[in-house]
Amino acid sequence: MNFNSLFGSGIALGVVANLAAVVAASIAIGVIGRLIVRRIVSRIVRRTPYKWDELMYRRGIFSSAMRFVPPLLIFLSLPVVLADTPVLHEPLRRITTVWMIAVGIRILSAIGSFIDDLYRVESEEMARHRPIKGYVQLAKIFIYVVGMVLMVTTLIGVSPLGILGGLGALSAVLLLVFRDAILGFVSAVQLSANHMVSIGDWIEVPKYGADGPVIDITLQTIKVRNWDMTITSLPSYVLISDSFKNWRGIYEAGGRRIKRSINLDVRSVCFCTPEMIERFRRMPLIAEYMERKLTEIGRESTDEDMTVGRHLTNLGTFRAYALAYMNQHPGVQQNLIQMVRQLQPGPHGLPLEIYCFTRETAWIGHEAVQSDMFDHLLAVLPEFYLRAYQQPSGWDLRELSGFAGPPGRIQHPTESRRP
Repeated sequence: MNFNSLFGSGIALGVVANLAAVVAASIAIGVIGRLIVRRIVSRIVRRTPYKWDELMYRRGIFSSAMRFVPPLLIFLSLPVVLADTPVLHEPLRRITTVWMIAVGIRILSAIGSFIDDLYRVESEEMARHRPIKGYVQLAKIFIYVVGMVLMVTTLIGVSPLGILGGLGALSAVLLLVFRDAILGFVSAVQLSANHMVSIGDWIEVPKYGADGPVIDITLQTIKVRNWDMTITSLPSYVLISDSFKNWRGIYEAGGRRIKRSINLDVRSVCFCTPEMIERFRRMPLIAEYMERKLTEIGRESTDEDMTVGRHLTNLGTFRAYALAYMNQHPGVQQNLIQMVRQLQPGPHGLPLEIYCFTRETAWIGHEAVQSDMFDHLLAVLPEFYLRAYQQPSGWDLRELSGFAGPPGRIQHPTESRRP
């Protein structure tokens, strides 16, 4: 624009100088105001016991609000500065309005993040099960879309209703572009309403290689930290359209399952001899069981040669011992199922399955309790004249060939009791 031809050189230079002075002063006031407000607010936040003001400070809501000052001052000063040049007033007014809209979008976005932070801090347990991050992100998308429409319509000087009405013709394109966002929003609503997954839940989605705790739930994605510390990002709608396993029930029930078998050599199973019975009766864990079974079997057994009828076996006695051991173990959850059962015998011997739940639901603690239990049960097998089944190893073959082993080999104290 040729200011000299329109207003004369004096007027043009004066308008430019006044406008530049107003813009510079407004920006300086905004910068100084942000520094002052930031320093004052930081001191107040450190002294107050509340959390909400600290969260607002971290999200920069106060400093973002001060960014609204420069365009507002310029907007209010335009009628005075451009009183003699009305032709410049309208375009500059539109520019400053767009500036204020952009700052307003930033402030509203920061407020949305603050609401999510405050919800997670004040209602930690509820936020873990019912996060609102997806809803906050949806609100931000709406704010950005409306803000961009307002900015464009303000610049070109048309009504925003006309632009919004024209968007109806592009609905098919918008649905295609925002397909994942729409599916993610619907899925997020269903996941939250049905309480299907929460932050911290351990989920397993084999199809996508995800196996670990959920660390973040957003409008479009769910992030899972896997065993090897890699992170898998899943679309939210995957958990609705495909099946997945959630291990949350372990923690809610207060017990983690042990379901493991000891393979026994079938040839080591036998009837209990009088010497074996006397030995078992001296074991505190099964002393009561032995007396009860001996009384019960004594009434029913009529054969003294131990060939037919009901008799005690070393395997049945060991099952009773294993169950009694679980009943008194401090790491076993006593109010959940406890069972010792035989499975179908096969080429690898007779599986004796231990089924119970540990009090410790964390993986490391659970494995420690499980290992402690099976350490004991495997070590106590020879006391019941039982052998664990194991395929022949190189050492077994060397013994069969007549090689006794290196000099000074010490015999295990329980080997003499093995049948």
